[in-house]
Formats: sequence, C-alpha cells, structure tokens
Amino acid sequence: MTDWYDGPRRGVAIVSNRPHVYVSCWTNIDSDDDDVFLLSQISDETLSLAIEDWHIWERWSLAHKNGLVTPETHPCLPQERERHLALKQALKNLLVLNERAMFAATAVFQYKSDRGDGTPRMLAEWTVVPYDCSKDKRAKYEWANDDDNDPNNPMNPCGGGKAIFFNNRRSPRRWVSTN
Repeated sequence: MTDWYDGPRRGVAIVSNRPHVYVSCWTNIDSDDDDVFLLSQISDETLSLAIEDWHIWERWSLAHKNGLVTPETHPCLPQERERHLALKQALKNLLVLNERAMFAATAVFQYKSDRGDGTPRMLAEWTVVPYDCSKDKRAKYEWANDDDNDPNNPMNPCGGGKAIFFNNRRSPRRWVSTN
C-alpha cells in the first residue's frame, strides 16, 4: 500500500498474475458502501521499482521498531534517502492509472500477524465490479494525496504504512500477499 487514509487508498497488486496499480474511489468514506478501486496494469519494471522502495521502507520500519531511528527519518534509513527519493520520483510518474485500460474492483483486505520481523502480512481478495462514476469521490478527497504540499503527487503515504501485494498461490481465490 502506498497510501492509507481510513483504509487502503493506493498501491500495487498482482491481479490475474499481472502487476496493477490500484486507486481508491473513496466510495466508503461517508457511507456503508464497499470501497471501489480502479486498477490498471503496470510493467514488470515498474513493479520491480515498487518492490525496491517497499524493501527500503521495510528496513526503516524494522529499525524504527528496534529504536534505531526516529520517526523524523520516515520512510527510509538516512543512508537510503537518496535512492528512496529517486524511486519516489520515478514511481510518481509510473504508478498512474491508464484511464483507457482500467477496471473497477472491490477488495477485502486482511491483516495477518507479522512475518516474524515486525513487518505485517497483508492479503487482499479482489472482485471485479461495474464502475459507477457517480460514486467516485476521488476529486472530493484530492487533498489526501498531498505530499510535501504538492497536490499533484499521488505517492503520499497519508500517514499509514505501505505494502506491496503479491500473489499467494495457496488459495484458489484471488488472494494477494506481501509474502
């Protein structure tokens, strides 16, 4: 997950064995509706960059949990800041929806116990649904994507952690996992 605000808002997922970016439509923010996400495919190279950035965050998270760094260093260790910033800039331009080749889906996210190193294990089950643009509230909540006062930056972590979702082949359903 690259964005979190009262639930997952943006991230990367493997759906039907292909990497995708997903973006929340914010349909659940002021209703009991399930949140709807828009998804579109990304390249394997983009996925590799996202995974590299995720590993940088995992190392920071573990160091933070062990008291080795302060919250002010978030989201990376000081010695990895330059690489993280380069990845962040690249991903800002790569993790975008392809408006001509996207689909809508709901997701059930499950948060499992950590993997033994303090990093949470997250799963999601995706269900393709019809897209109803009248319920899409992305424009209303555009402020939530604010990063360093840049309203055009879609990569803001919005407070919570982030996770990359990977395919979990042990289940016949479309569960995806950080493992």
